[in-house]
Amino acid sequence: MEIDRRENGMRYKIVLHKSEEGYAVSCPGLPGCWSQGATESEALENIRCAIQEYLATVDDLYRPAEPAPGMATLPAQRRLASPSGLDYGSP
Repeated sequence: MEIDRRENGMRYKIVLHKSEEGYAVSCPGLPGCWSQGATESEALENIRCAIQEYLATVDDLYRPAEPAPGMATLPAQRRLASPSGLDYGSP
């Protein structure tokens, strides 16, 4: 079974298990992303929400940090050294 994340067109495989309490569902492609529901449809809706929250958290964790107020950012300079040890970086 697959869940479609429509915002970016990604599709994620899910595993649905019937249990004594209802249904358990996980997304193997997203470690630790799982949910449950009393019915199959409830479990599927819950895993859709869990996938969205998982991906939003990943986006937040890997978003570049913004500079503190009043601080400026400068582009990184690459410095190249020749085999003779001369520095060819920009001043």
